[in-house]
Amino acid sequence: MYVPLNIRDHHWVLGMIDLRERKVIFYDSNPKPTNRDAFSALWIMLPYMLKQYGFFKQRPDIPSTMNPFAHSYAERTPKQDNGYVVVYLNFKYIKYVMS
Repeated sequence: MYVPLNIRDHHWVLGMIDLRERKVIFYDSNPKPTNRDAFSALWIMLPYMLKQYGFFKQRPDIPSTMNPFAHSYAERTPKQDNGYVVVYLNFKYIKYVMS
């Protein structure tokens, strides 16, 4: 599942949530490191949200542990040279990951 995520109403990052592997991978176009803990609530709360909505009952093949999802940042991703191409790069990330 692909999710656009925003850091403090300033910068967009693409999140790829792999429910089977229980991990979140972030694709960030910012050439400078962003606050990598900005989405800690996501990987901590995701198991609880999935449980609340009955996801694990519908998908018993996926472990229902309440441990936080693993997370990482993709390292080799296109970087923006200005602040205006973020949405375009997020679509490029999706195309890159799906190929």
